[in-house]
Amino acid sequence: MAIIKQTSFFLAAIFLISSCRVNEQETVFSAATELGQQVGDMMSSVDESASSSGDFTFYQEMDSAQKSIAFWSPTKKISPTQKIGYFFSSAVSQVVADSCFGAGFSPCSAGTFTRDFNNCSMNGALFSGSVIMTFAGPSAASCRLMAAGDAVKRNPNFLMSNSVGSVAVTKTGTNGQVLSYVSGLGASKVFSLTSDGIRRTVTVNSEVKQDVTTSTVSAMTVTGSSRSNRTINGGVFRINNNLTSERCDIAPTAVTWSGSCTCATSGIWSGSCETSGAFNLEIRGCGTALLTLGSSAAKEIVLNRCAAL
Repeated sequence: MAIIKQTSFFLAAIFLISSCRVNEQETVFSAATELGQQVGDMMSSVDESASSSGDFTFYQEMDSAQKSIAFWSPTKKISPTQKIGYFFSSAVSQVVADSCFGAGFSPCSAGTFTRDFNNCSMNGALFSGSVIMTFAGPSAASCRLMAAGDAVKRNPNFLMSNSVGSVAVTKTGTNGQVLSYVSGLGASKVFSLTSDGIRRTVTVNSEVKQDVTTSTVSAMTVTGSSRSNRTINGGVFRINNNLTSERCDIAPTAVTWSGSCTCATSGIWSGSCETSGAFNLEIRGCGTALLTLGSSAAKEIVLNRCAAL
């Protein structure tokens, strides 16, 4: 079973590499692109919380951390293939040999799923810390969102480090990201999504290149029971750049999942940033989006946390 699972994952990775569109001229993340990346990270986290799964989103989270290091490094050239899957480009033998491969969430225990990185290695990087999903409500013992009143808190607290730098992801508030089941059944399920703070810090060659905290100003509404009918509308998502003090407040409109993507494949995130002006992120496919910030020209970006299962 383990061999079949590993083979299926690797084939999915090859499909992802061959099918996604990439802007070949982009070799580093700009500050504007990093704002868009926070949206991709949040959407993938919603998918993870709603499905309570683990394996593939586990690798996307690790992959995203490694790509952040690579793109911020001034001495490292990044190929189009690496931009789609930094560690996916390794040979099969390397992927299988890495100790992180095959790991995911632990079985449900006392209303909690735990992903313990346990100092595992992947593509030359070391991962420590954990991501904990804590359930509350009538169905807490099963670690599922099955009845109105159920909720799950997502608490990331992990560090990825390699010879170039590190990426740290932690919650800054009491609860982290919370998805609460409000009402309805099936495709008419209604959830409330809030966050009191998730911080992501990227350090390269001992210099902090990115330090961003995301949260919600007001709850966003998530409807639907699966990727085939999930949408996000309303509420306000806040992105704080802790290095520049830039603050952006954006809202989702008809942000919709389809197929097997861990993120939405259509919809718009729009709002404004205190310094840069208008923010508009148009989701164009699985992991692809068009970002417009202020008076700058629209820019195609690849959202690292998003992938087709």
